[in-house]
Amino acid sequence: MSTDISTIFVKSNEAYNRAEYADAIKGYEEIAAHGHSIPDVYLNLGNAHMKSQHLGNAIFYYKKALGLSPRDPDVRYNLKYAREKTIDRIDPKASFSDVVVPFTSGEYLVLLAIFSIVIWSAQFMLLYRKWTWPKIVRNIFIVAFILVAVPFSISLVRNSHFGVITHSEVNVYSAIGKDNVVLFTLHEGTEFDILEKLDQWVLIQLADGKKGWVSREKILDSILR
Repeated sequence: MSTDISTIFVKSNEAYNRAEYADAIKGYEEIAAHGHSIPDVYLNLGNAHMKSQHLGNAIFYYKKALGLSPRDPDVRYNLKYAREKTIDRIDPKASFSDVVVPFTSGEYLVLLAIFSIVIWSAQFMLLYRKWTWPKIVRNIFIVAFILVAVPFSISLVRNSHFGVITHSEVNVYSAIGKDNVVLFTLHEGTEFDILEKLDQWVLIQLADGKKGWVSREKILDSILR
């Protein structure tokens, strides 16, 4: 962190410790607004919102922190704790990325770069020597590359196209506009993927596959944050 950002971070922490959560939130948001993606900032921002009884905001920022530090036990515990307080319990469909070791985007890229170097080095050797072992090594690392690339791609989409309901109760409509059919109602803290954005409306999809349109003023979304 730069000196100015560090100063804001320290002052925000001090405000949090004094239970002045609104001031703490303002400071943390100022750091995030300057494009500083720091796990501790998002974790503390989630904690401050949790103390302020802003469940939806807390979950949103815990998820932001998790995307940057997916193995952090504090982030994972706080997100789990917040999720247990939500009204809507939607069972997500299991996916391949849910059973692999979570990595950050940077760690995924390092692994993919290493695998690529090994693959092309083995392929280069095969141009001059018809040995068996370079072919075996190449094939093993091609499989490893695919196994890493798939969850990496999924994590990129999930971390950049998610949202959370931030109002106590929100109607989900069949189309844009409040004069359309109400498909179902969601409550604060419910998470979803974003499929499309049009004006001030967002097409969302829940973990169980349900879709519908919600007003953007009722949510926090990651696309512009």
